[in-house]
Amino acid sequence: RVQYYKDGEVLYHVDLAIYADENSDGRTYLSWGKPTSATADKKWEISEPQALKDKINKRFKNSDDQQQMKRVIRYLKRWKDIKFKNTGNGKPTGIALTALAYNLFTPQIDRDTFSSTTTPKDLLALKNLVERILQQFDWFGKITVKLPVAPGNNLFKKMKEGHFKRFKEKLEALQKALREAEKEPDPHKASKILIKQLGDDFPEVDKDRSGQKRSEAFPGKSESA
Repeated sequence: RVQYYKDGEVLYHVDLAIYADENSDGRTYLSWGKPTSATADKKWEISEPQALKDKINKRFKNSDDQQQMKRVIRYLKRWKDIKFKNTGNGKPTGIALTALAYNLFTPQIDRDTFSSTTTPKDLLALKNLVERILQQFDWFGKITVKLPVAPGNNLFKKMKEGHFKRFKEKLEALQKALREAEKEPDPHKASKILIKQLGDDFPEVDKDRSGQKRSEAFPGKSESA
Protein backbone atom coordinates (compact mmCIF):
# COMPACT_ATOMS: atom_id res chain seq x y z
CA ARG A 1 0.00 0.00 0.00
CA VAL A 2 1.29 3.41 -1.01
CA GLN A 3 -0.23 6.33 0.90
CA TYR A 4 -0.39 9.86 -0.42
CA TYR A 5 -0.48 12.75 2.04
CA LYS A 6 -1.65 16.36 1.92
CA ASP A 7 -1.08 18.78 4.79
CA GLY A 8 0.04 15.93 7.00
CA GLU A 9 -3.08 13.81 6.44
CA VAL A 10 -3.64 10.77 4.24
CA LEU A 11 -5.34 11.98 1.07
CA TYR A 12 -5.71 8.57 -0.56
CA HIS A 13 -3.84 5.28 -0.98
CA VAL A 14 -3.06 2.85 -3.76
CA ASP A 15 -2.89 -0.88 -3.14
CA LEU A 16 -0.46 -2.74 -5.40
CA ALA A 17 -1.76 -6.23 -6.15
CA ILE A 18 0.71 -9.11 -6.34
CA TYR A 19 -0.26 -12.05 -8.53
CA ALA A 20 1.31 -15.46 -9.12
CA ASP A 21 0.74 -16.64 -12.68
CA GLU A 22 1.81 -19.64 -14.80
CA ASN A 23 1.23 -22.12 -11.98
CA SER A 24 1.10 -25.88 -12.45
CA ASP A 25 -2.68 -25.91 -12.07
CA GLY A 26 -3.11 -23.16 -14.67
CA ARG A 27 -4.75 -20.80 -12.17
CA THR A 28 -3.80 -17.28 -11.14
CA TYR A 29 -3.38 -16.48 -7.45
CA LEU A 30 -3.56 -13.19 -5.55
CA SER A 31 -1.44 -12.51 -2.49
CA TRP A 32 -3.26 -11.47 0.69
CA GLY A 33 -1.81 -10.07 3.90
CA LYS A 34 0.67 -7.49 5.12
CA PRO A 35 4.19 -7.97 6.54
CA THR A 36 2.68 -7.43 10.00
CA SER A 37 -0.29 -9.79 9.45
CA ALA A 38 -0.64 -13.01 11.41
CA THR A 39 0.44 -16.15 9.55
CA ALA A 40 -3.19 -17.26 9.20
CA ASP A 41 -3.97 -13.98 7.39
CA LYS A 42 -1.18 -14.39 4.85
CA LYS A 43 -2.28 -16.52 1.92
CA TRP A 44 -2.53 -17.01 -1.82
CA GLU A 45 -6.10 -17.00 -3.11
CA ILE A 46 -7.43 -18.00 -6.52
CA SER A 47 -8.10 -14.89 -8.58
CA GLU A 48 -9.51 -14.35 -12.05
CA PRO A 49 -9.03 -10.64 -12.81
CA GLN A 50 -9.34 -11.05 -16.58
CA ALA A 51 -12.44 -13.23 -16.24
CA LEU A 52 -13.98 -10.59 -13.98
CA LYS A 53 -13.18 -7.83 -16.45
CA ASP A 54 -14.68 -9.83 -19.32
CA LYS A 55 -17.79 -10.59 -17.29
CA ILE A 56 -18.39 -6.94 -16.45
CA ASN A 57 -17.66 -5.77 -20.01
CA LYS A 58 -20.09 -8.28 -21.49
CA ARG A 59 -22.95 -7.92 -19.00
CA PHE A 60 -25.25 -6.50 -21.69
CA LYS A 61 -25.21 -7.20 -25.41
CA ASN A 62 -26.53 -3.76 -26.27
CA SER A 63 -23.75 -1.14 -26.29
CA ASP A 64 -25.96 1.65 -24.90
CA ASP A 65 -27.05 -0.56 -21.98
CA GLN A 66 -23.47 -1.61 -21.28
CA GLN A 67 -22.16 1.96 -21.33
CA GLN A 68 -24.92 3.15 -19.04
CA MET A 69 -24.09 0.45 -16.50
CA LYS A 70 -20.43 1.52 -16.55
CA ARG A 71 -21.41 5.16 -16.02
CA VAL A 72 -23.68 4.28 -13.11
CA ILE A 73 -20.88 2.26 -11.52
CA ARG A 74 -18.61 5.31 -11.83
CA TYR A 75 -21.27 7.50 -10.19
CA LEU A 76 -21.48 5.06 -7.28
CA LYS A 77 -17.72 4.84 -6.90
CA ARG A 78 -17.42 8.62 -6.89
CA TRP A 79 -20.17 8.83 -4.27
CA LYS A 80 -18.28 6.28 -2.20
CA ASP A 81 -15.06 8.31 -2.38
CA ILE A 82 -16.90 11.47 -1.34
CA LYS A 83 -18.93 9.99 1.51
CA PHE A 84 -16.46 7.44 2.94
CA LYS A 85 -13.08 9.01 3.59
CA ASN A 86 -10.38 7.20 5.56
CA THR A 87 -12.77 4.64 7.04
CA GLY A 88 -10.73 1.46 6.49
CA ASN A 89 -12.85 -1.69 6.41
CA GLY A 90 -15.96 0.41 7.03
CA LYS A 91 -15.78 1.73 3.49
CA PRO A 92 -17.58 -0.27 0.78
CA THR A 93 -15.07 -1.29 -1.86
CA GLY A 94 -15.32 -0.38 -5.50
CA ILE A 95 -15.47 -4.05 -6.47
CA ALA A 96 -18.37 -4.62 -4.03
CA LEU A 97 -20.35 -1.79 -5.65
CA THR A 98 -19.45 -3.16 -9.09
CA ALA A 99 -20.69 -6.63 -8.12
CA LEU A 100 -23.95 -5.16 -6.82
CA ALA A 101 -24.41 -3.29 -10.09
CA TYR A 102 -23.59 -6.45 -12.07
CA ASN A 103 -26.36 -8.31 -10.23
CA LEU A 104 -28.98 -5.60 -9.85
CA PHE A 105 -28.60 -2.97 -12.57
CA THR A 106 -31.39 -2.54 -15.11
CA PRO A 107 -30.84 -0.21 -18.11
CA GLN A 108 -33.08 2.83 -18.37
CA ILE A 109 -32.94 4.12 -21.93
CA ASP A 110 -35.73 5.58 -24.02
CA ARG A 111 -35.61 4.22 -27.56
CA ASP A 112 -37.46 5.88 -30.43
CA THR A 113 -37.96 3.23 -33.09
CA PHE A 114 -39.09 5.77 -35.68
CA SER A 115 -36.04 8.04 -35.49
CA SER A 116 -33.66 5.29 -34.29
CA THR A 117 -32.50 7.57 -31.45
CA THR A 118 -31.82 6.71 -27.83
CA THR A 119 -32.01 8.85 -24.71
CA PRO A 120 -30.20 7.44 -21.65
CA LYS A 121 -31.90 8.17 -18.33
CA ASP A 122 -28.95 7.84 -15.97
CA LEU A 123 -30.72 9.52 -13.05
CA LEU A 124 -33.49 6.95 -13.12
CA ALA A 125 -31.01 4.10 -13.63
CA LEU A 126 -28.93 5.14 -10.62
CA LYS A 127 -32.01 5.74 -8.45
CA ASN A 128 -33.43 2.31 -9.27
CA LEU A 129 -30.09 0.63 -8.57
CA VAL A 130 -29.71 2.36 -5.19
CA GLU A 131 -33.24 1.30 -4.25
CA ARG A 132 -32.51 -2.30 -5.21
CA ILE A 133 -29.27 -2.27 -3.22
CA LEU A 134 -31.18 -1.07 -0.15
CA GLN A 135 -33.56 -3.99 -0.59
CA GLN A 136 -30.61 -6.38 -0.18
CA PHE A 137 -30.13 -5.53 3.50
CA ASP A 138 -31.47 -8.33 5.71
CA TRP A 139 -33.35 -8.20 9.01
CA PHE A 140 -30.04 -7.83 10.84
CA GLY A 141 -29.08 -4.78 8.80
CA LYS A 142 -26.39 -6.62 6.84
CA ILE A 143 -25.78 -6.95 3.13
CA THR A 144 -23.79 -9.53 1.19
CA VAL A 145 -22.63 -9.81 -2.39
CA LYS A 146 -20.34 -12.41 -3.87
CA LEU A 147 -17.57 -11.83 -6.37
CA PRO A 148 -19.04 -13.09 -9.69
CA VAL A 149 -15.87 -15.13 -10.43
CA ALA A 150 -13.61 -17.37 -8.36
CA PRO A 151 -13.20 -17.46 -5.42
CA GLY A 152 -16.75 -16.08 -5.11
CA ASN A 153 -16.13 -14.58 -1.68
CA ASN A 154 -18.44 -12.19 0.18
CA LEU A 155 -17.18 -8.70 -0.64
CA PHE A 156 -18.64 -7.21 2.57
CA LYS A 157 -17.06 -9.79 4.86
CA LYS A 158 -14.78 -7.30 6.66
CA MET A 159 -17.54 -4.84 7.52
CA LYS A 160 -18.86 -4.73 11.09
CA GLU A 161 -22.35 -3.94 12.42
CA GLY A 162 -21.64 -0.21 12.70
CA HIS A 163 -20.18 -0.16 9.19
CA PHE A 164 -23.32 -1.72 7.72
CA LYS A 165 -25.49 0.82 9.54
CA ARG A 166 -23.43 3.72 8.23
CA PHE A 167 -23.42 2.31 4.69
CA LYS A 168 -27.20 1.93 4.71
CA GLU A 169 -27.77 5.43 6.13
CA LYS A 170 -25.61 6.99 3.42
CA LEU A 171 -27.37 4.97 0.73
CA GLU A 172 -30.71 6.22 2.07
CA ALA A 173 -29.43 9.81 1.91
CA LEU A 174 -28.35 9.21 -1.69
CA GLN A 175 -31.73 7.69 -2.49
CA LYS A 176 -33.50 10.74 -1.03
CA ALA A 177 -31.31 13.13 -3.06
CA LEU A 178 -31.92 11.20 -6.28
CA ARG A 179 -35.67 11.27 -5.71
CA GLU A 180 -35.56 15.00 -5.03
CA ALA A 181 -33.50 15.62 -8.16
CA GLU A 182 -35.91 13.53 -10.22
CA LYS A 183 -38.89 15.60 -9.04
CA GLU A 184 -37.12 18.97 -9.36
CA PRO A 185 -38.31 20.66 -12.60
CA ASP A 186 -35.32 23.02 -12.73
CA PRO A 187 -32.21 21.18 -14.08
CA HIS A 188 -29.91 23.72 -12.41
CA LYS A 189 -31.40 23.10 -8.97
CA ALA A 190 -31.49 19.34 -9.61
CA SER A 191 -27.78 19.30 -10.46
CA LYS A 192 -27.03 21.23 -7.24
CA ILE A 193 -28.81 18.50 -5.28
CA LEU A 194 -26.70 15.83 -6.99
CA ILE A 195 -23.43 17.70 -6.43
CA LYS A 196 -23.91 17.36 -2.67
CA GLN A 197 -23.80 13.58 -3.12
CA LEU A 198 -21.46 13.12 -6.09
CA GLY A 199 -18.91 15.88 -5.45
CA ASP A 200 -18.00 19.30 -6.81
CA ASP A 201 -16.65 17.87 -10.06
CA PHE A 202 -20.14 16.66 -10.97
CA PRO A 203 -21.34 18.99 -13.78
CA GLU A 204 -23.58 21.84 -12.69
CA VAL A 205 -26.26 22.82 -15.20
CA ASP A 206 -26.15 26.51 -16.15
CA LYS A 207 -28.99 28.67 -14.87
CA ASP A 208 -29.83 29.77 -18.41
CA ARG A 209 -30.76 26.16 -19.19
CA SER A 210 -33.34 26.01 -16.41
CA GLY A 211 -36.22 25.81 -18.83
CA GLN A 212 -34.95 22.58 -20.37
CA LYS A 213 -36.10 19.09 -19.49
CA ARG A 214 -35.19 17.49 -16.16
CA SER A 215 -32.94 14.86 -17.75
CA GLU A 216 -30.49 17.67 -18.57
CA ALA A 217 -29.53 17.71 -14.88
CA PHE A 218 -27.78 14.36 -15.21
CA PRO A 219 -25.06 13.56 -17.75
CA GLY A 220 -25.98 10.78 -20.13
CA LYS A 221 -22.70 10.44 -21.98
CA SER A 222 -19.68 8.41 -20.94
CA GLU A 223 -17.33 11.37 -21.18
CA SER A 224 -19.43 13.28 -18.64
CA ALA A 225 -19.29 10.51 -16.06
